[in-house]
Amino acid sequence: METNKNCFRDGDLALLFDRKGRRHLLTLSADQVFHSHQGRLPHADLIGRTVGGWYRTDRGHTLLAVRPTLGDFVREMPRGPQIIYPKDLGNIVSLADIFPGATVVEGGLGSGSLTSALLRAVGNNGRVITYEIADSVVPKAMSNIQKVLPDTSNLTVKSADIYQGITERDVDRVVLDVPEPWQAVPTIGDCLVMGGIMLTFLPTIL
Repeated sequence: METNKNCFRDGDLALLFDRKGRRHLLTLSADQVFHSHQGRLPHADLIGRTVGGWYRTDRGHTLLAVRPTLGDFVREMPRGPQIIYPKDLGNIVSLADIFPGATVVEGGLGSGSLTSALLRAVGNNGRVITYEIADSVVPKAMSNIQKVLPDTSNLTVKSADIYQGITERDVDRVVLDVPEPWQAVPTIGDCLVMGGIMLTFLPTIL
């Protein structure tokens, strides 16, 4: 068994590609087996082995196994509320100028795709505070986030209505993915640092 950091470990995400480019996202578990029309591949055959290698099923077909990017995971993640896809995530992070060490307030947790992108952008020295009124979406969103970012110690999820105000101060950025973002605008000026940025994402505008 190989032991360098570029090896799969139990609990890692793995993305399998067959020769036709079909994709399968797995959470590796030593006692599980991947099944497809091309055969069986025990997860144990990947654990401890090199990322980016080709692995053979019991029917002789080969599959490429890599670590999924954040974009890969977002495309395949379990769905809850409306999801934000990679091309929009990239635009949001760029246009809002999310930087390492930033403090970001997010309105709306959703399925966790935007939260994951914000956490990746702010890094270990930044913070993301997310306002979410629907407690029912939190478990699935947190499960999604922790699959790509196991350490979420710099994420705070608040069960609160962002329309009623943001209590944080000296915030660098506010990113809103809510149906009526204008309802949150009146208090945003009080929470942002001078020169801070607010960005809203409205996929439903006609």
